[in-house]
Amino acid sequence: MSRYQIWDKTSNVITPIGEVLTAEQWKERYPMAGVEGIDLIIGGGTINGSVCMEYTQTVELFAKAGCDFSACTTKQEYLDAIEAFEDAQNAASAEVVSAEERIAAALEAQNMMALEDVE
Repeated sequence: MSRYQIWDKTSNVITPIGEVLTAEQWKERYPMAGVEGIDLIIGGGTINGSVCMEYTQTVELFAKAGCDFSACTTKQEYLDAIEAFEDAQNAASAEVVSAEERIAAALEAQNMMALEDVE
């Protein structure tokens, strides 16, 4: 299931705290949701009120950040590209430490503590 979807302006929205809002309540909370011609990105899945972003501006921001939209033709393809871009950014920033590196760090720490005891 996609992380993002375009809100259809009629479906209920469920927030992360469990609020179930009708379309009218969502439009009251986010007046831009009721404006004709503005597409809103909401979360995909059951808890769809986890995000609320204006589509055009979001695409522009991600394009500036380096997201490649060259193969996108539909709005959902743009949202899928944003999701893939976020996943790639998160994977690149996640530092994975191997077991060997952890063992080496532990041995180094033991050696340093042993030297402190000698002094």
